[in-house]
Amino acid sequence: MFVAPEAQGRGVARALWEYARADAELDGATGSFTVNSSLHAVPVYERLGFHAIDSVQERNGVRFVPMASVR
Repeated sequence: MFVAPEAQGRGVARALWEYARADAELDGATGSFTVNSSLHAVPVYERLGFHAIDSVQERNGVRFVPMASVR
């Protein structure tokens, strides 16, 4: 998830995540949600309740951290 720089720090990421999670749950999703977070976004996802489930990975030259959130 990306938020425009001028909108950062205003709760936009949290609102987007809560909307996406609620929509997924309406479709029957349960349990954990996973993301491949960019290295810069790890703190954002941690504030949203995610935690790293593996070390830094690289695929096609892109580095990321696999993360999960259990509700």
